[in-house]
Amino acid sequence: MANISQQVPNFLGGVSQASDVQKSPNQVDEIINGYTDSTYGLLKRPGAQWLYNLDIDNPEDYYWFTVNSFELPYIGCIGNNTIRLWSTIDGTEQTIDTTLASDYLDSTTGRFAVPPYEQFQIFTVEKGTIILNNRVKAKKSTDKTADVTVEKVSTYADLPSEPSGSQVYLIKNTPIKEDNYYVQWDGSAWEEVLEPDSFYKLDASTLPHGLIQTAPGQWAIGPLAYSDRTVGNNKTNPFPSFVGLKITSVFAYMNRIGFLAGSNVIMSQPLIPVNDSPGQVQAINFFGESAFTVSDADPVDLSCSSVREVVLFSTQPTRQGIILFASNEQFLLYSTDQVITPTSAMVRSLSTWEINSAFPPVELDSEYFFVSGRAPLNQHSRLIRMVVRGMEEDPICTDVSKPVSEWIPSKVFQLVSSTQEQFVSIIERDSNLIYFFRYFKQDGELVMKAWFKWKVDTATTILHHAVVNGNLYIVSKTSDDLVHVTFVQLTTGVSEKILDNSINNPSQFLDIKPNLDYYSKVESAELVNGKTQVTMPSGYPGITTGQPFLILAENDLPKSLLYQNIEAGFGSPLEWNELKSKYETISKIDLTDKVNKMVVGFLYRFEVDLPTLYYRQDNQTDYSARLNVARCKFQCSAGLQGALSFVLKAEGYSDFTSTYEVTLADSYDADVIPLVRTRVFEVPINKLNRYYTLKAISDSPFPLAMNSMTWEGNYSPRFYRRL
Repeated sequence: MANISQQVPNFLGGVSQASDVQKSPNQVDEIINGYTDSTYGLLKRPGAQWLYNLDIDNPEDYYWFTVNSFELPYIGCIGNNTIRLWSTIDGTEQTIDTTLASDYLDSTTGRFAVPPYEQFQIFTVEKGTIILNNRVKAKKSTDKTADVTVEKVSTYADLPSEPSGSQVYLIKNTPIKEDNYYVQWDGSAWEEVLEPDSFYKLDASTLPHGLIQTAPGQWAIGPLAYSDRTVGNNKTNPFPSFVGLKITSVFAYMNRIGFLAGSNVIMSQPLIPVNDSPGQVQAINFFGESAFTVSDADPVDLSCSSVREVVLFSTQPTRQGIILFASNEQFLLYSTDQVITPTSAMVRSLSTWEINSAFPPVELDSEYFFVSGRAPLNQHSRLIRMVVRGMEEDPICTDVSKPVSEWIPSKVFQLVSSTQEQFVSIIERDSNLIYFFRYFKQDGELVMKAWFKWKVDTATTILHHAVVNGNLYIVSKTSDDLVHVTFVQLTTGVSEKILDNSINNPSQFLDIKPNLDYYSKVESAELVNGKTQVTMPSGYPGITTGQPFLILAENDLPKSLLYQNIEAGFGSPLEWNELKSKYETISKIDLTDKVNKMVVGFLYRFEVDLPTLYYRQDNQTDYSARLNVARCKFQCSAGLQGALSFVLKAEGYSDFTSTYEVTLADSYDADVIPLVRTRVFEVPINKLNRYYTLKAISDSPFPLAMNSMTWEGNYSPRFYRRL
C-alpha cells in the first residue's frame, strides 16, 4: 500500500453519463448553473437581471422571436392573428400596422390546426425581416392579360414590315414549343411580350410578408413586392414551382431571395442593392427576362430528387454552396463555376440524418448543428454536428451529445448558437432548463468541449432565449402567466467589478453583476417594525418560491449581519410580507439610508456532482485496485471567490455537509469585503472510492471558479503487477 496523490487538471470536460471508469479525468456526473471557461475554469453562471414585464395573455400560444433593426434588438411574438414587438432596451411596445397582412397572420383552424410556434418563422435580411406562414399555399393571381388575336409566323424574318401596335405575333421557330416566343411592335422595335389571355402575376397575399421599421417605434407588415411575368407562357417561362405548395423556408444568398417548398428550391433573380433608401426597393423576380434565351441572372428552380420523401425546411450557406435540410435527408446546392446560375446549379445528397424539423439548424464557426429526435417518437434528443468538406467529399457528422445520450429531452423547441461565446443552447417546452454545449478552439485545435445546464426559477417556464452581442435574453412566464424578460451578460469576467460603488446607473442595465437571478435595484425603503422593507420597481415579479436576498454595492452593512445566513460576503436574506406585498429583512435592521446601493434578487444553486476517483497512469484507469481517498483539495482562483459547500454521502453514514468560508479567521483586514482571489478548499473523505459520493454546492451571491482538484489517499494494487 502506498500513499499517493493525483491531480484533476480542470473541470472543463463537462457532464458525461459514461461510467466513471470511462470518463475523462476532467468530466463530472452533473453540472447545474455552471459555465465552463477556458481561462477561468468551471464558473458559477452569471446572474440574470430583471428588465421588465411584457403585457400579453396566453404567452405559450405564440411564436417568439428576436430581430435586429438598425443595430437595436427587439423581442417579438406572433399568434392569435396578430404580431407584437418590444424594445429589448426598455420594453417599450412598438406600434405595428397590420392592415395589409391580417389574412396572412391568421392561425390555422380545423382538423389540421397547429400552434403558432409551428406555423410561423422569422428570417432577417439586410433591410428588414421576412415573416413566413408555412401553412399558407402559395398561389398565382387570377388576373390575366388581354385576350387578343395572335398571328403566327415561322421565323423572326417573317414578321411584317408595317406592323400594327396592338397585334401580337407568335414566332414558332422549330416544331418544339420550348423555343416559341411572342412579340409586339412598340412603335420603334419588336418587343418580347407575354402570351395573351394568360396568368401573369403571383398572389402576394399568399407569399412571405415583410416587417419593416417606418419610424422610431413605428412598424408595418405587409406583402412584399413581387415582379410580374412579362414574357413567354407556361412552357417557356413557367411560374415558380412553389405555386400550389406551402413555402417552408426563406433565405438570401448572393443577392438572391430563395424559397423552399416541398422538395424544390427556388431562387429569384439577383436584387440590386440600393443603400440610400430604407425598405424594399426592387421587386423580387421569380420569372425569366426572356422566353428564348437563358441568362445567368435568371431564377434558379431545382428539385431535390431522392428515393425518400423529401420536404425541405431549412438552409445554411457554406463556402461550397447552400446546405438544404429535409427531415430525413440533406443536400448541397452548388456550382462548379462558383456562382450558382440556372445552367450551372446542381444538387447532390450529403447525408441521411433524421432531423427535428420543428426548428432550423444553426451555424457555429463554419460548423452546423441540428437536433435529431422528437416527441413522442423518441424519449431523448441528440445534437449532431455537421462539417462540410470539399465539393465531392462527404460531410463529417458527429453526435456531440453522445456523452449525455439520455440527458437532452425530446420536447426541445428552440436551438440557438453564439459564435462569439462558442456555444449551442437548447430549451425544451414547459421547462425551466437550458442545455448548453460549449467548446473552444485555439489555433484550430479543440481544447475544450463541455455539456452543462442552467436552471432558472422553479416557478417559471422559458418561452424564448436569444444571444445578442454576447448577451443572453430570456423570456419566461410564471404560473400566473406573468411574462418577464431577464438579461445575462455572458462576457462579464470574474473580477472585483462584480460590486460597484454605486448603482445609480441611468441606463436599464446595471453595472453591478451579482450572482443572483431577477436582480434589480430598489425604488425605496422604509423601516417597519424595526425591519427594512423595500419597494421594488413597478412590475417586479413577486416570486415566492426562491430565497430573496439583498446585497449592497458597498461593504457598509453592519458587521453583525456580515455572516448572517450566508457563508461569505455581505448582505441580508429577505422574506415576503404577504400583507404588504413587499420584501423585508428577516432581522431587525435599518438600511433605509442605503437605497441607492441596494440590489435585490434570488439566490440560485450551483451544483457539481463529482465522479468516483480512480488511480490513473498513462491514460489507464486502475479500477481493480483498492483506493482509500483521504482528502480532496479544490483550487479556486479567479477574481473574487464566494463560499463553497460540499455534501459527502457515504454508505452506512449520515450525509455530511461542510461549508467553507472564502477566508480563514484573522486572514483579512477589517472593514473590507471578506472575499479573496485564491482559496484551496480541503475536504476530508477517509472512505474507499466506491463507497461515497461528493457534491460541490454554492448558494452564495458571489462568483466562484473551480480550477482543479488534487486528491490524496492510500493505493494498493492487490498483489497484481501492472505493466
